[in-house]
Amino acid sequence: PPLKYGSRFGRSFEPSLFYGAMSIPTALAETAFYRFVFTSHVSAPFKRPLTTLHTVFTARFRSSHGVRLQAPEWQDLQETLTNPVSYRESQALGSDLRQCGAEAFQFLSARALQAGLYQLPWQTGRGMDGLNVALFSPRALRDTAPRSYHKLIVATSDQQVSMSLTLADGSKQVHNFGREAFLVEGAIPQPAL
Repeated sequence: PPLKYGSRFGRSFEPSLFYGAMSIPTALAETAFYRFVFTSHVSAPFKRPLTTLHTVFTARFRSSHGVRLQAPEWQDLQETLTNPVSYRESQALGSDLRQCGAEAFQFLSARALQAGLYQLPWQTGRGMDGLNVALFSPRALRDTAPRSYHKLIVATSDQQVSMSLTLADGSKQVHNFGREAFLVEGAIPQPAL
């Protein structure tokens, strides 16, 4: 269903998109940001970190009707499309992509940029960290089930989000994100509100 306030590339009256990240660090930066959005609406700080369990999964996508918004042709719009406080321009572009028949598109993650995973201008050939994907249609999914699962434990306080990711081989990775990385003019942005 449509989201009450829309999303980065979807307006409130449009069908929702399926969003994902092209790398686990990018997915975790996005997750950390939205944990801080959550804590910014809590009336009193948690006495101890809120611990939640999540699943990170992988899936493939492919479409002959796709767009790579990180490509050099889009470089002039990179700053606009990664605006941390406004979805106005990206939502308009999302509507245009939908009307043109796009099924899927890759785009730069505003939250990975804030977390320092990459810098603008985007450098082609630098890997997948910092890239997200959005699907207008499930037809772009190549898998009928996730290809892999990873357990994620997230501890959220008002100042930090700490994540422990268990990989398929049983090894663990720890990722920490400080609230200050996502602040704009002293506050956590609320672009979808």
